[in-house]
Amino acid sequence: MDILEEASEHSEENKNPTQWFIERSKILEIEKGLAELKHKMRMLELEFERASSRLVHEQILERGRIIRAEERKTFMMKQQGRKQL
Repeated sequence: MDILEEASEHSEENKNPTQWFIERSKILEIEKGLAELKHKMRMLELEFERASSRLVHEQILERGRIIRAEERKTFMMKQQGRKQL
């Protein structure tokens, strides 16, 4: 059903189809804006999730690099200790 049919149906209730049409147009405009905002919100949520995942991944890689560096340092210290004996 299009908006003109709806307006004619409601004209008996409201006695003013023009006013109803104007109000209905405003409601539809608000609903459209709300749908756009919901879509933008979802896109931001997805972007945040991706950014969070990247950050966590980078933190894990950094921890791995630190652990490997500590292991190399420990290994080198053991090697130097053996050479001194």
